[in-house]
Amino acid sequence: MMVFNAFLVPLLLTIIIETLVAILLGNRRMGFLTAFVCVNIMTNPLLNYVIMVLKYFKAYNILILVIMEIIVVICEWKALSYAFRKRDKSLLKLSILSNAASFGVGLTLFIENIV
Repeated sequence: MMVFNAFLVPLLLTIIIETLVAILLGNRRMGFLTAFVCVNIMTNPLLNYVIMVLKYFKAYNILILVIMEIIVVICEWKALSYAFRKRDKSLLKLSILSNAASFGVGLTLFIENIV
């Protein structure tokens, strides 16, 4: 049950929320959405694992979470830029907005686990 709560629930929520944001921003091609989901499958579990380790060592707070989210935004932007050989700001905008949306929902749903 711990794996489900710690990894699968946040991953599924992230995929749903961030994919909806991508679609709302006009990214509807299946190839793009598949790559977008794959990038999230790489970053989200890693982020949640680091959070779990930091909590264990009592080295976790909201500032650390925000810094890690900024790192995720940059990593996802770079991965998408590499995958699509595209260096414009639309992928950065997508990364910022999609991660802000999933961060906001996650903050709302899991606030007791965050602070």
